Order: sequence, then C-alpha cells, then structure tokens
Amino acid sequence: MMLIPLWANLLSALLLTSIEGKALANFRKTWGSSLKVEKPPNTTRVASNYTVPDWKKVLPDPLPKRRTLEKINIPLSTSTSVKVFILGTSHVSNDSSKDVRILLEYSNPEVVFLELCDQRIPMLVTIPEKETSNLNTTFWDRVKSIQELSGMSRGVAIGTVLLTQVQDQYAESLDVELGGEFRVAWEYCGKHRPICVLGDRPLKITLLRSWESLSWWGKTKCIGALIWSSLQKPDPQELREWMQGILEGDSDVLTESMAELRKSFPSLERVILKERDAYLACKIYQTCSHLDLSQNHTMVAIVGAGHGPGICNWLTNGNGQTPEEILRGVVETKKNKNVDSLVRDVTQLPVYLGTE
Repeated sequence: MMLIPLWANLLSALLLTSIEGKALANFRKTWGSSLKVEKPPNTTRVASNYTVPDWKKVLPDPLPKRRTLEKINIPLSTSTSVKVFILGTSHVSNDSSKDVRILLEYSNPEVVFLELCDQRIPMLVTIPEKETSNLNTTFWDRVKSIQELSGMSRGVAIGTVLLTQVQDQYAESLDVELGGEFRVAWEYCGKHRPICVLGDRPLKITLLRSWESLSWWGKTKCIGALIWSSLQKPDPQELREWMQGILEGDSDVLTESMAELRKSFPSLERVILKERDAYLACKIYQTCSHLDLSQNHTMVAIVGAGHGPGICNWLTNGNGQTPEEILRGVVETKKNKNVDSLVRDVTQLPVYLGTE
C-alpha cells in the first residue's frame, strides 16, 4: 500500500493547482454555437482485454502502448471531420512530456487543446530569476496571496496551498517539473503556430464548487487529509509504479484510486472529475465547430489520464443537450450565476506568447 492514499494521488493528478503569481491576460475568442453533441463514427474504445488497434500500430513508439491515447472523429459536415487525438498524461511524469512531443511532431495538428485555464498560464513560461524570491514565503503568506488574487475564502485558499504542496513533493521526489507536458506543447505551439486552446474550467470555479459540495464534516476531513498527505514524504519508486500503471492502462490501479476517492469524498469525484470531463468535452466540441467546415483537421488534446474515458464518453454519447446547456450546469456557483462568457467562449492563447 502506498504511503500516500491513492485518492490523494488521483486528486493531485486531476487538479493541477499552480495558481500563485499573477496570471497573464485572459485571451478569449467568442465562438457562439448551438450544436448538439453527436456520436461520431469510427470511435476507438479501449477494451479490458486490450489489443493495439490498427490506427495505433502506425504511431511511433511508445505511443502504441499508451492505453490513455484515444482517437475520435468529430464530423464537421457530410464530407469533413476533425481527427481528435486525446492523450491522457501524468502531470509529474517525464514520460508524459516525451509522449506529447512525439505525438505533436507525428500528427502536426492545426489545434492543440490543453487541460489548462487562464489562471494557470504562468506554468507555461519560465519564472524569471528575479521573481523567484517572491515564492519563498510562509504558508499563511501564500494563503493570503491566493485570497487577494482570486477572492477565494480562507478555507478554499488553505486547501489550495496544501494540495500544491503535495504536488510539489511529488515533482521533487521524481525530479520533474510539474506540468512539464504542457510546457512541451507550448514550446511546440511557439514554433509551429497551431491554434492553442485552453480548455479547462477555471480553477477558481472548480475549487469553489468543490468546497460548496462538501458538508462541514467533509470540509474538515478534506483539510485534515491534505495536511496529512503534505507531511508524508512520497516514495519515488511507488509513485513511478502508480503513474506507469495509469499511463499503460492498468484498469485496476485507476479503478482502485477512483474507488478510494469516491468512498472518502463522493462529491469531489463528481465536481473535480465528472464535471470537468463534461466541460473539457464541450470545449473540444465547440472548438471543432468553429474550424473551416470545408476541410479536414487534426487536433491533439492533452489532458490528465483520469479524464480521458469521461471525455470520450461525452463526445461519443452526449446526453441530448447542447454544449451550452451542459456547460451552464457545471460552471455556476451559489454566488455567481453570471457565466455567459464561460458558456459561449473558447479561450485561445496567442501563440506569439510562446516565442522568445
């Protein structure tokens, strides 16, 4: 059994919480739509008795072995479609960074879709040396800074700092940079100039909806669990084995992790995993719907490994609602019902920001 609970690993893998420091300006391109999520043809699904599908056999190594890599065709018209590669990654894995580089260079996509929001743009760029001193602050200084920058409550800010500390420990133990696969994708965008879309729900909304979903006992238990996890030194070998199991499609590892999270915090599984699956799927569809309908296109979507199955399910099955109807249900909070821009817009990041 791992020293750190499996649900804590999964929580960190699903929710990348680097929000400290000022985010860059939010570059939004409004693409209104009223399309329904349709089931596209030729969808590739991963079976429990996994065999490498034909379309994967032509990919460069090690991609054919990655069960977290899926391909879905989203139709644009009767004769054109978008080929969407959905690559599930680990945010603290050098292997994931290599996978991203190989897939992007092979597929040469017109669109790169990242499981990031504008609040996490800073992780795409190197922090200048003169600014690193600002990070050497106390725990409570960091909590206060997050409150001032985001308007979060004290409880949510404390949880954010604790979860960030857990993730930092993972990255330090494995000697990797947190979110390295996103920086690899960003470097590719700066060089090749595809459309770069930030497709994740704003971190602030995810944290607020997570906090609102918990009872007072759930909040106490969650903070306590994060404190406990932040005090434990993760074992590098166990972490590597856990992440490798996820990336290679070990259903037992992911299922056990999900079961632990569901048992400990059932509402967090819904808010952090399932709602974001729906959000990411809708933003992928909205992005596709505004490409040139007369041509075929390729998109590479880079998301956490835990999101891949849910995104594929939404894109292939849907639920009869429009993307906008689905999105409204997962972005409103008790205090904020004015979410029209999140429902309509797609956040496109100017690729010139990725150049030197």
